Amino acid sequence: DSVTFFITILALIDFGLLRFFEINIFDILAGAKSQNVIAKLKPKGEVKSLLIFTSHLDSPYLMKIYEQQFREYHFILKNTFIGCFILLFLISLLQKLMLIPSLIDYLYFLSFLCLGFIVYYQQAMITYQVSFGANFNLSGTSILVGLTKHFSINRLKNTEVWFCTFGSQSTDYTGAKKFLEIHRERLNENTRIINIEAVAGGGLYIIDKEPETSFEYDSGLNNLFLDSAKELKIPLDIISLKGIRTNAGTFLKKKIKCTSIITLDDKGIPLRYFSKEDLPQYISEEQLQESYKICIKVTEKIDEGPKTKQTKAKKQPNQ
Repeated sequence: DSVTFFITILALIDFGLLRFFEINIFDILAGAKSQNVIAKLKPKGEVKSLLIFTSHLDSPYLMKIYEQQFREYHFILKNTFIGCFILLFLISLLQKLMLIPSLIDYLYFLSFLCLGFIVYYQQAMITYQVSFGANFNLSGTSILVGLTKHFSINRLKNTEVWFCTFGSQSTDYTGAKKFLEIHRERLNENTRIINIEAVAGGGLYIIDKEPETSFEYDSGLNNLFLDSAKELKIPLDIISLKGIRTNAGTFLKKKIKCTSIITLDDKGIPLRYFSKEDLPQYISEEQLQESYKICIKVTEKIDEGPKTKQTKAKKQPNQ
C-alpha cells in the first residue's frame, strides 16, 4: 500500500508540474537534449517585428491507440488513463487510513483493474516501431523549406523571419522548450509565431485553443489567416483541438502571440497520425501548396503593418 501510494503521488506531481508549469521531473533527471534547425533572414530595412515559422522533424514511434479501431475512442482512453492514476491515489489513501475497512477487499480489486488499464494504455501508446512521419512531421518542415527559399529571394521590408524545425516534440516538446529557454529575451510583444503542423490531408484549420493549456491563440493572427485564405479562395476554418497538443502550447504559456495551421480528419486527428501508413505517397501536394500560399500572404500582411486611413488633402481655393 505504501509503495503504491508513493508511486501514485509521484505520478500525479509529475503530471501537475508538466501540465501547468512545463516542468518535467524526468527530463531534469535524465538531462533531456534536443537538436533544432534554425534559419534566419534579415529584412531590407530596419527590423520592426520578428516572425517565427515553426515545425518539428522528429520521426515518431507508432502508437496502436491511433489505429482505426481505436481512433474515435482515444480521447476517452486518455482521460480514463489519467482518471485511473487519480483513483489509485484515492484508493491508496483510503487503504492507508483504514477509513472504510468493509470495502478494503473491493478497493484492492479496483486497484488491480486500474493498474491493468494503465499497463494496457502504455503498451498501446509506446512501441519500438518507427513511423516515417510524412504528414505528421515532414509536411510542415517541407513548407518551411519552401518559405525559406521564397523569402530569401523576396526579402521583406521590416520583418525578420526565423524558420525553426524542432526536435523531440514527441518527448514532451523538448525542442520548443530549449528554443524558448535560449531565445526568451529576443521574444517580445513584436514577436509572432506561426506553427505548421500536419498539413497534408483532411480539412484545413487554424487553432484557437488547445486542450492542455488555459491560453487561447492570438485572435489577430487567426484573423489574418482567415482573411488571407478568403482572398486566395482556399477553404480554411477555425477549430479547438481535443486531446492533442502542438509545440505552440509551449509559447502560449509564456503569452507569446501564436497560431497553428493543421489538417484534421473527421475525428479531429491528423491523417495517419503515428501510423505506419504515414508515407510520402499519401501526401496531398495540393494541400501543401494551399498552406504555403496562405503563409506567404499572411507574412506579406504582417510586413505591411496595420493599415491606416489616409485623408485627402483639401484643395486650396484659387488665388
